[in-house]
Amino acid sequence: MQFSKLMQLSKERKILLTTLVTSLVLILIGIISRDVGILGNFIILSTFIIATPQLLERYKKYRELKEMEERFPVFLRDLIECVRSGMPLHTAINTASKLEYGKLSKEIKKMSNQISWGMPLDKVLNQFADRVKKSRRLYTSIKTITESYLSGGDVVGALDSVAENSTILQDID
Repeated sequence: MQFSKLMQLSKERKILLTTLVTSLVLILIGIISRDVGILGNFIILSTFIIATPQLLERYKKYRELKEMEERFPVFLRDLIECVRSGMPLHTAINTASKLEYGKLSKEIKKMSNQISWGMPLDKVLNQFADRVKKSRRLYTSIKTITESYLSGGDVVGALDSVAENSTILQDID
């Protein structure tokens, strides 16, 4: 595999590729040793070598999504205050990007940058929803806000409702 192609692989694929190569080397050593006990132990060890990093990476992503879900109502409340003060929604997102929301801050800054590049707000919101679609709560909330924005409805009311429902769901969890 070329070095440039290896650099383009995602972190998950790099971890998987590294663990697979390591496991193959261990199994080959076990085969070369011609000892069934060593081969069996290396197969078991290879299973752990492959599974452990994958599980840890998935858990890390799960924790990041949970933190984003926890901070999302605070972000929405800040948006509500900005919109109530007369700012359009895209300006409110730019203003909120300067505040700290933990792991959610990275996504908000990305949205702010996209808006500053002239991307339509509905497209920015849809891309954000796609990036967090593993969290059903965030995905549904963003889609609701997007639909409210596109329909020209009461955006503040929709934001307030989504924030309230997110807070209630957090309390239930």
